[in-house]
Amino acid sequence: MLDGTHEPWIRISSHECAASTVSGLAAQAWATMPIVPTTYTIQPATGWAIAELGVIPIADPTPQTMDVVIIGTPVIIRAVPTSYTWSVDDGSAWTTTDPGKPYDQGGHAIGLARSEHRAAMTLTTTWRGEYSTDGGATWADAPGTATTTSGTVAFHVYNPHTHLVDCDVNGYCASGNSAPAIPKTLLDPDADGIDNYLIPDNQIDAYLDARDAGRTWTGTARKDAG
Repeated sequence: MLDGTHEPWIRISSHECAASTVSGLAAQAWATMPIVPTTYTIQPATGWAIAELGVIPIADPTPQTMDVVIIGTPVIIRAVPTSYTWSVDDGSAWTTTDPGKPYDQGGHAIGLARSEHRAAMTLTTTWRGEYSTDGGATWADAPGTATTTSGTVAFHVYNPHTHLVDCDVNGYCASGNSAPAIPKTLLDPDADGIDNYLIPDNQIDAYLDARDAGRTWTGTARKDAG
């Protein structure tokens, strides 16, 4: 005012830095990024395992990317796995930042409940977000994390015990008796001619219950050993 007084400021326009806008919209893009659940393998890859020895799970640690254009700027959104939680329905669980590696490279095994049963393993992966506005030369963190749950893999768990036997693998028996027509083996501990891990998942409980009760299992289905 001419008399030296003044009135409150009045905003007549505004301006927002383009870089700040890109950053905010990149964070929004990360929040909606579709992430494919992690693929993984299990050692031994036989369909069965020994309870005491456990299994070694190995996850694919490859980041996933998505290309978007934000107010004319090409932006790469990247999901990076940060931790892996392996859960087995028999109560075993393990969370680690290591995706795992094969046995011959020092892979860590997850122990299993010591009983014969069919176990199912599931992987939950936690991901952090990043974005790049310079083609991947540099990366900035995007806020928040995401999780994915991978498909379940079932395998048969054996819990073998040592015991004395009368006959060797060639059928020679120290007592002079004839060797049994169907000997007990690791995969067929009850000597009924069925490798237990080949029984379908939806029938294994009925099979084990029948065996424990001294009954003959009447199912005929087998899983594909291949």
